[in-house]
Amino acid sequence: MKNLKFLLTCFVSMSLISCSILPLEKEIKANHFRFENFRQDIKFPSELIYLMCYRKRPTDWAEPKQYLGGDHELWVEANISSSTMNTKEAFVLFKVKLDSGKSYMLNRKIEGERISIWIQESESDLKVSEVITTDLSMVALGKRVFRKNQCKTSSI
Repeated sequence: MKNLKFLLTCFVSMSLISCSILPLEKEIKANHFRFENFRQDIKFPSELIYLMCYRKRPTDWAEPKQYLGGDHELWVEANISSSTMNTKEAFVLFKVKLDSGKSYMLNRKIEGERISIWIQESESDLKVSEVITTDLSMVALGKRVFRKNQCKTSSI
């Protein structure tokens, strides 16, 4: 009987803990929009496309966040890894108006050594930005200084 109570207590505790760490979708705050980065993480190839800046500083891929609606200049970074030794990247700048009360996400299309990136509404898949196509390049040294300078010009 003690074992059953112990197992039941463990099960309930684990259930509560696991629910508290899941990213639950929150209601969008007034005058804000929700922004979701792109992630396809199936071992290899791994694709991460995300807002490169947060609070005008470089950041990595993150769970969805909310930002004030309006006109924005958003730096986006794409990291595409076909193996542990072969990672390519690209950087693009979007000048876009994002309305409050909506959810947006990044999306992409890769063809050979080129990537096309855009911002779309999450629910309708309607593109709200231009589609920017650029080359995928080998990861560059000194990227930290580049990212820091670019983030100073970002609206987020």
